[in-house]
Amino acid sequence: MLTSSTPISPPVTPKSVLREHVDIPEDAMLQLPVTAYVPSIDLRRKSNARRYSRAMATADKDAITFSNPFALEGQVEVTASATKSHRSKSIPRRSPSPSTRGSFTMDFVGLGNVGTSELSRKRRNSNRTEPMVTPNQPTFNTTSILNTERHVKKSKTDAAAAYDRVDINMSDKDAFQNPQWIPDMNVFHTLPAVRVVWKGSPLDISQLPYYDTLHPGEVNIASTLRLTPEQYLKCKRSLILAAEQFDKLDISFRKSDAQKCKSDHKVFTDLNLITSSPYERKEKLLVLTPLKDAEPYLERYFELLDGTTYPNELISLAFLVSDSSDNTIAALESHIHRIQSRSTWYGKSSSFASVRIFKKDFEFNLSGEERHKYEMQPLRRSIMARSRNWLLTAALTPDIAWVAWVDVDVVHYPATIFGDLMRADVDVVVPNCLLKREDNEFWAYDKNNWQETDASRRIQEDLNADFVLLEGYYEFPTYRYLMVDMPTEVGLDYKVPLDGVGATFTLVKAHVHREGAMFPPFTFQHQVETEGFAKIAKAMGFSVYGLPGYLIYHVQNH
Repeated sequence: MLTSSTPISPPVTPKSVLREHVDIPEDAMLQLPVTAYVPSIDLRRKSNARRYSRAMATADKDAITFSNPFALEGQVEVTASATKSHRSKSIPRRSPSPSTRGSFTMDFVGLGNVGTSELSRKRRNSNRTEPMVTPNQPTFNTTSILNTERHVKKSKTDAAAAYDRVDINMSDKDAFQNPQWIPDMNVFHTLPAVRVVWKGSPLDISQLPYYDTLHPGEVNIASTLRLTPEQYLKCKRSLILAAEQFDKLDISFRKSDAQKCKSDHKVFTDLNLITSSPYERKEKLLVLTPLKDAEPYLERYFELLDGTTYPNELISLAFLVSDSSDNTIAALESHIHRIQSRSTWYGKSSSFASVRIFKKDFEFNLSGEERHKYEMQPLRRSIMARSRNWLLTAALTPDIAWVAWVDVDVVHYPATIFGDLMRADVDVVVPNCLLKREDNEFWAYDKNNWQETDASRRIQEDLNADFVLLEGYYEFPTYRYLMVDMPTEVGLDYKVPLDGVGATFTLVKAHVHREGAMFPPFTFQHQVETEGFAKIAKAMGFSVYGLPGYLIYHVQNH
């Protein structure tokens, strides 16, 4: 027997030999310790030769017996080798080709049962001598692995062929060897939401086959990815089966072993295109709500917000929980999960575009009685300003056109409120917030919406620069014209200019915040927090208006 220690490529078969093949005696056979497999392809093509070269470079030193150096290409006989490989492990830069040692194929239909199939692969970098084929080891089928032509005709790639073989009509119990690999749909109940972002509009799959077999939490995923229910189920089962087989062989399952996803490295955003125009443009809205001990009010808060006529898919929510002593965060997550896990088959409401919860403590706690004391207001309002600024800077994304500040304890407002306020087409606009009492009487509540008067301006001339003016306190009258004292029979669209605003319900064009109008925790023109924000916005040239005839109601909680 003639042997060689240098890997070589088999010679190209002459056409005359291909036409007239003659059997060669066994003593004329040539044994080469090259690699376990030779692709059944024409090596005269550069791509095939390069692929074969990779296969040889990554192979253990197993023996191949050729019937004849000039025999039909691909007719090989595999024998085991006792030679160990000392090749250092390489980091793959892409998925292995079907002819490369370390690539895999899965026979999902093997023996008529997916659960009894084996992964057709061979261990790489083996440090121990073992036969190529044993009763308890995955078996190489050189014909099925190397004859890529068979796969190409049907599915282009082995991965696509494996996908085609998946039977989604088979139960999970029959499909998976280990019950632990059966997908647990309870994950949709334990997590607040599964967010999927994909280019293009969602696909309506409600009338497609296998729709009823999807969990409600999977409907949004499949629809967003624009997959039919059948495609989604096959993709899910293919990936889990592949991961199960890799785990069985104690091999890390990399995404390149399945199908690599393209990463969107787009970093350019044209902010000129982000405008705050009237309601008809359907622009993205960000609702911001600071929270503290807000558990009792969350149910009504989400009921109102979910019932607006503005599309939920255009609304993003963000919350900042600060110094809370109750179960605000747990209750918040529960309400969010209830809404976000719904699918469109439950009715009009779909899930919100996104929901984020932030936590930031300021170590500032006051009892209910001290909360509205006059002497505590400058410090309390300064902390509230810091809270709003933290929330705004954490949540405002480049695609947002409108920002709505909504208090959690507002108990009633019209379902059309977002569109109604947008129609005012001003930079900052507020409705008129009244107090809904337990005796069904309505009193003034948000006194932070006001206009300066000649009397109020004269008072400020003699004040120190750091003196904070507050509304609604008998300790220091300001003589301003409050919006709660203005006539309310003037119509819903009647607007008046304001010099100060509150934040029970305030709609702001996003560019106002982007240009630097924040909530000052310091004294600015004798104001802090929301009233200071209005002063800053007006100083920057933005328009600030109120709608005295547009009524909303706040709960009587203090």
